[in-house]
Amino acid sequence: MITIPTNPETIDQVVIMRRREAGWGALRARIDEGQVQVLETSMFDDAALQTPTKQQDGEDGAANVRNPLEAWLEEHGNPLVYMLIPGGLTLSRVLNLNLENDEDLDQELRLQAESHLLGGAPAHRVGMTTLPLRAHGQNQGIVITWPEASQPLLPPIEDPILCIPETAALLAMVPTTPLSSPILHSEHRTGGLALVLETEDGLVVRSTREQSEDGATWRAEIEKAVVETAITSGVPLDQIQALKDTISTALHGREELLLLPEEGRLALDEVVEGSGDESWWQEWGLAVGAVLACKGALQPLTNLRARKETESTGVVGEIMRTLSDTRTTVAILVAAIFAITIIPMFAAWLRLAITESKIADQAELKAVLASSTQQKGVYNEVAKRSWPITKLLGDVANCIPLGIEAETIIIQEGDSIILRGSAGEYQGTSPTDLLQNMMNQFKATNIFTDFNSSVEPIDSGGRVEFSFTFRVKNAYRQVRSFENDFAKISHARLRYPHAFEDEEETDDSEPSSSSTTALATESAPSTTTSEDSDAPATTPPSRTVASRSDTNSSRSGNSRASSSSNSDAPPGVGRSSLLGPRGGSSATRSRSSSSSSRAGGSLQGTSGATRRSQSTGARGSGGPAPVPESPTDSELRAMSLSEAKDLLTRVAQARQRDDLDDATKATLKQDFDRILEQMRIKQASEGGS
Repeated sequence: MITIPTNPETIDQVVIMRRREAGWGALRARIDEGQVQVLETSMFDDAALQTPTKQQDGEDGAANVRNPLEAWLEEHGNPLVYMLIPGGLTLSRVLNLNLENDEDLDQELRLQAESHLLGGAPAHRVGMTTLPLRAHGQNQGIVITWPEASQPLLPPIEDPILCIPETAALLAMVPTTPLSSPILHSEHRTGGLALVLETEDGLVVRSTREQSEDGATWRAEIEKAVVETAITSGVPLDQIQALKDTISTALHGREELLLLPEEGRLALDEVVEGSGDESWWQEWGLAVGAVLACKGALQPLTNLRARKETESTGVVGEIMRTLSDTRTTVAILVAAIFAITIIPMFAAWLRLAITESKIADQAELKAVLASSTQQKGVYNEVAKRSWPITKLLGDVANCIPLGIEAETIIIQEGDSIILRGSAGEYQGTSPTDLLQNMMNQFKATNIFTDFNSSVEPIDSGGRVEFSFTFRVKNAYRQVRSFENDFAKISHARLRYPHAFEDEEETDDSEPSSSSTTALATESAPSTTTSEDSDAPATTPPSRTVASRSDTNSSRSGNSRASSSSNSDAPPGVGRSSLLGPRGGSSATRSRSSSSSSRAGGSLQGTSGATRRSQSTGARGSGGPAPVPESPTDSELRAMSLSEAKDLLTRVAQARQRDDLDDATKATLKQDFDRILEQMRIKQASEGGS
């Protein structure tokens, strides 16, 4: 036979258990010097196994609870227990090996088994081995798998149990000579069928299930399965017919059949001691084959386990064992790649979709974000410098109100800022209040700290000399809104916000009662002398007088003539005191010119000269700011940058008056825009800042 040992090695006793209809059958045997010695056969019904017994332990006197099967095994030295798996629960495949070198057969078998693993069973439920060479000369190997979905009833013992497929037990009973008929085992109770058939190409093994409640139907299905196997294996038709007759005769009236050819039965009688008659072989013959499979070439098929062994290897050991499986490792890699690439993309798309659903105007949001990004880049570049002098100069200048002249601003990196100057009364605000307002503005920025001040008494001219020192607390802090940032809005626009307001907003507004009374008082009717007419004329109110009705083309001649004529007019007859240099007296123009000459020296980084000019003009005029004449384009081009700045300041002051008519307001706004545009052109040409 294939698996009958020929060496004298002795195997300790084993117990082969097989599920019967009402319990478990157990065959205890061992192999000694090439002979199978059947030591004992026993039956354990389910009712007896459910009644545990207590046995006294000889060492500590404790009572151990065991069932009859465990007590029987302990009585015989706890032999190794095997369980037969019905053929209907396993899948078997015989593979032809083309190599002739015996050392490479196992490797080729494993390579072929990777592509033929039936049912995808785990490693503890797969058995494979090469078969001894038969007479036809073809090397063969067999692979038996036990799918996890097949869960048989296990014997009620605590010790681990090894499992032997019925196919392996049948292969162990194949004689060395060619088979004249198949070796077959089938049982109606389980529906399992295990078949070993020899053909001209080698052995054919099949394990399947033919389940049927009716015995006759079951026998017909078994005959059909055997014939189909023979046909697909290339057995001649005459042999198929003989095989069908043999199976039909053997199955007649049976519920279980173990079919052995005559030569196989004789070979078994020679190596088995303690066997019985035909009925004994039908009952225990499959268990004898399982004992034979435990030793020899079929031994790898007897190590199947119903459950995976759990060894205490720790977390690292379990991880390494899991990753040792190629399919598991590939699945983990695929899942990791999916988690790294697809899931973040999907999450980002989902967040974008949710965000877009909450935004009404996406185009406006994108524009705001782009502007914020650009502004952030500007501030990041500024933050790279250790001391933002330009920004600090702008912050200091924006905190100095009108009426205060800053004569000296000293900024040194890492040191205090020193601000010296003088303050005078401005638009009804005392110098002391102006200095307090300036201090409050400095503190409100939250940029400066550690304030120290030194204020002199008021001099004879009504001015107060002061000296402030303070330190930088947070030079990069953005304390104003973006619309008030000095980097976006020019300093002139911050100093004179009313000059840039939309004039249309105040066109429809009516003057207050007090303003109306004042204008009525100052606008009393008076007569004037004209070079073109001998009749006296009544001058309109001051708003009309300041309307600048003379055109730019006749400004140089007519305005001077009008000024000369008015100088000879009697007292009480003349232009209102609200007139600017265009229609005012020569003294007024002289004061304005003197103020301009003092203020036009050098307008550079600080605004001290400009404030000095403003305060001087305010003190010299003794009333509202005069309306300057509109410069011609040639005059604008001939002005220096300081002269243009001085003229721009006077135009801005004049625009703050509330007693101007619409025509004068429009003319002043036009002049302001022209002067500002000419300053931009001159700064670009001279490279000034």
